[in-house]
Amino acid sequence: MYSAAMYDGDFTRVREFGRLDKSGRLRLVHNLNLIFAGETIYHIPTYKKAHPLRMDGIEVKASPLSEEQKKKVIVDTLKADFDLKGERLKVLEHAAHYVHGADTAVELVEIAGWIAEGTALAAAASVLQLVSALLTPIAIGIAILNANETDKKLAGMQAIGYSLTAWAFGDPIPPFPSSLRANFSNFPGQQALPRVEQAWTEASEATVRNLEAEVLKKRRHKKSYRDFWQALGSGDRKKLARLLMEARAEELHGVERMSFWALDPEGYPN
Repeated sequence: MYSAAMYDGDFTRVREFGRLDKSGRLRLVHNLNLIFAGETIYHIPTYKKAHPLRMDGIEVKASPLSEEQKKKVIVDTLKADFDLKGERLKVLEHAAHYVHGADTAVELVEIAGWIAEGTALAAAASVLQLVSALLTPIAIGIAILNANETDKKLAGMQAIGYSLTAWAFGDPIPPFPSSLRANFSNFPGQQALPRVEQAWTEASEATVRNLEAEVLKKRRHKKSYRDFWQALGSGDRKKLARLLMEARAEELHGVERMSFWALDPEGYPN
């Protein structure tokens, strides 16, 4: 946290801090996990300028860690700060593989925030529970989900999974899937297609609007939100689509649930 405070969210400059030994000389903090409550820790570059005669030849490099080492420092720090365990921690670790560049630390902090918020919304111990919790605010206001016609409602629920997946990966939003079109053509028939296609389109558009609104409301970066959803699917579009559909399927039973799974996410995007 000292590094993040001094370097605008950068957790990786942890080798720039030291403590005074018994002789009054500054020594590097070698074991970063052994900093005690109330202990005074010194920023070595700053101390060196103020007390050059007390230094003992400590060399501080601006970036002594590799990219992967930096990410490990960030993940370990956020793991403790946000109390991330089990599958929730794995999501953050997956995200670390996709995040690159100057804003790595900022993005991972934001992703940890998304995970923590999902956990706060529900006792989310598993990834499926986390997804279910985070889908709730996205689904709010999508009128088609309250439709009286079951086929329209199911099309809307299916569209959320596909459109969110596409948004997360920066892909075009998928149109009404050809596999569902073939199913409806056989039963109940061509006359049913216009209403379910319209339901799919309405839900897809509303999902994207709600995702964009979440980013603005939380005042975070769109890229971190996209990377978070990608991490939930381990970087695989089909896995994310399936996970999102599994979360929605939890709300369904019997024939409705069977009809919902008529759309196989292995065929994503169409």
